Parts: sequence; structure tokens; C-alpha cells
Amino acid sequence: MKEIIIKINEQDRVELLTNQYRLCMAGRDRDYEYHVIGFAEVDYYEQNLIHLEDLYQVFYCVNIKDRGILFPPMTPRAISPGQQIEISKMGELSSPTQSQEAKDEIHIINNYISVYPGIKRSFSLNNGTSQYIPTFIAPYAALVGRYSIKMLECVQIWFEQKAESGMVILNNTRQIVGAGKTLAVEINFSELQTQQAIVTYHNKNWIKK
Repeated sequence: MKEIIIKINEQDRVELLTNQYRLCMAGRDRDYEYHVIGFAEVDYYEQNLIHLEDLYQVFYCVNIKDRGILFPPMTPRAISPGQQIEISKMGELSSPTQSQEAKDEIHIINNYISVYPGIKRSFSLNNGTSQYIPTFIAPYAALVGRYSIKMLECVQIWFEQKAESGMVILNNTRQIVGAGKTLAVEINFSELQTQQAIVTYHNKNWIKK
């Protein structure tokens, strides 16, 4: 389990809440940048706690568009790295089985049509109920055949107006300030010596401990 503590300077927090900024987080895989907002929270405090569990689900979408909300046609299936799952010719997701390929990847065998594969991960905020949030969506459609996803232990956090949980962000402008979006901070657990990360938002900038 990964733990992220987000501290927010009170003056910044009041300004963000007054202007209806939401606390946002996104994940990514090996091949693509951050392309879906996992959550966009309207209530946050001076100190916030995020838990990310090593529990995953696979899903797909037939269509996606920039700033659109994900609408998977089928119920996601639980899956773990090193497993594979099939999308049938009818668009149904099979039960996962062990794969003979890379053990740190999730493998999808697509027998349907071109789809956008995605991954959800178990998450909780401020010790609330755990839920699965989207942490990856392929920005390009995967053709019929095999598709592999290697999730990275890497997340991006920022504040944004008009953001929604599950919103696609095909045109990622994480370093552009303004237009209702703050600077983002990236947390890469593979570079840390611990399972906990602490970041502070102060005077419109992010500080890593």
C-alpha cells in the first residue's frame, strides 16, 4: 500500500475552495502520460491522506474524447499484474488467468473491436471508504489482438476548476498554470525509499519533503 500526505497552506486552501478548485489525482503507465483524472475532490483539508492499494480492475471504453467522462460498457474485472484477460467477440470480459509473459504487466487479448483499455485502482481519501478509481486509459484505440499495460508507481496531483472524476485529459498540460488549473506535482514511488510521500502546497507552489 502506498500513502500520500497532502498538506495545504490554509491561506491557499481558502482561496482554492472559494474559487471552487478541486483536488485532483491521476496515474499513468509505462508508455503514456497522465490521461484520466482518477478523482476530483471538492472537500479537502489542511492535511489530507491518500491510500493506494495494490488492487486493480481492468475495463475498456469504445469511445473517449478530451474532457469527456469515461463510460465503460461492461463491469470492470479484478486483475493483477502477471495476469491476462480476454474481451470476447461479443465484448464481454473473461475471468483473468495467469500469463506466461511479463509478470509485472497486465495483458488484454482483444477479440472484439478497437477499444480503449483502462485500469482502475483501489483508493481511499482521508480514511473514507475504499473505491476503485480510473488510473489509466489508453489515449489511442487498441486494435484486435494483444495489448499490455505496465502500471507505474507514479501519480500526479494538482488543483483544477471544472474537473470531474473519470474525466479524460488527452491534451495534458500539467505545467501550464492558469485557465483554472494549478501547477502539478509528480510523486514517483519507485524513486523513494519509503511507501509514504509527503507534499505541501504553499504559495501556489508544491514542496516535496
